[in-house]
Amino acid sequence: VDIFLLPLLNIDIFSPVASSSPSIGGVVIDTHQERLLFILPFVIMATFFALNIRRGRIGRTLSAIRDNDTTSEMLGINIPWWRMLAFFIASAAYRAFRARNILATLLLASALIVMLRFNPFLGPVGEYIAQTANWLLNVPNLAAKRAIVIGIGLGIVATALKVILGIERGYMGRG
Repeated sequence: VDIFLLPLLNIDIFSPVASSSPSIGGVVIDTHQERLLFILPFVIMATFFALNIRRGRIGRTLSAIRDNDTTSEMLGINIPWWRMLAFFIASAAYRAFRARNILATLLLASALIVMLRFNPFLGPVGEYIAQTANWLLNVPNLAAKRAIVIGIGLGIVATALKVILGIERGYMGRG
């Protein structure tokens, strides 16, 4: 997900503490209103995407199970499978956002700060939240990204050495 947001984060049109006025394709975006107008098409597309999911096969199946189990079963819908899927999605969301210890609480608080960074309605507090979010994205997050890149590089080197030395096996032990 971060790969898709990286171009938007590098443009820096969302930060209220930007050093200069950001521009996209030569169009300068100065005010919060212009920033909101820039984001509006993406919000509309996300809304249509969510509505189409509800109208799609998955949404209709879940709505049928919610409304009437017997009718859903008569239509050939595998109710236990879909209920288990809904339970797994709900439990994963709960486990992801539950603050069990101090580290999980810090992660939850930092995620909240980074999400509030894009809220233009916070007033004077928004500047401090934006500065804190920028620090979170530029210091600890960047360190984690560097660690991941180093790990990828070490994996590439190890795989290359295995191939060069002839230790690497092919698929299913063949080759």
